[in-house]
Amino acid sequence: MAKNLVTVGEGRENKDEKMAWRKAKRNLVKSKTTLATTITHAEVKLAVTNGKSSRAMGPDGLCHIHLKNLPENGIHALAELFNATISENKIPDSWKKANVFMLPKPGKDLTEIKSYRPVSLLSPVAKVLERVILERIKPEIQSTTSQHAFKKAHSTTTAIIEVTNRIVGGLNMPKPANRTIMTCLDLKAAFDTVSIDADVYRQH
Repeated sequence: MAKNLVTVGEGRENKDEKMAWRKAKRNLVKSKTTLATTITHAEVKLAVTNGKSSRAMGPDGLCHIHLKNLPENGIHALAELFNATISENKIPDSWKKANVFMLPKPGKDLTEIKSYRPVSLLSPVAKVLERVILERIKPEIQSTTSQHAFKKAHSTTTAIIEVTNRIVGGLNMPKPANRTIMTCLDLKAAFDTVSIDADVYRQH
């Protein structure tokens, strides 16, 4: 049964990781949305324009409205800053800081620390760079057929439909019909539980 579910063999995982990494590098070269290309004035302008007109201040004392009122040379300066950040592969320390506010969860015991949800306000400049990168990787996300989160017109509903179709399709096949084995994993406080380093490694 195990052989029908996974490929068993010593060192196979490392081989698969290397193959996935080589494929990712090929896609990075071929893709029109690659981060290897220069971030343009138009991309930054679009990201700034489409951002919410929030007055919430980041740790740098800026809000998104400040960026929306930048002149054209200010947008050019942001584009140059973003290109330098990517080419040097280094995020400024000030962009990693956040103003954190604790919001109470409805219906929870407010004497318990776990009854609060932290909300982090980052630098709006960093958020603009995130939007630029998001627009570049969106086509890659949309092309992934097995992913339903963070995709346009996809949700938990489409994921359930896909699983249901696979089960029904297997049952409707002539004997010997296919059967579906499904393993579900739910992590409590997932963002606090999952190793960030391990998650980044697996994504590569």
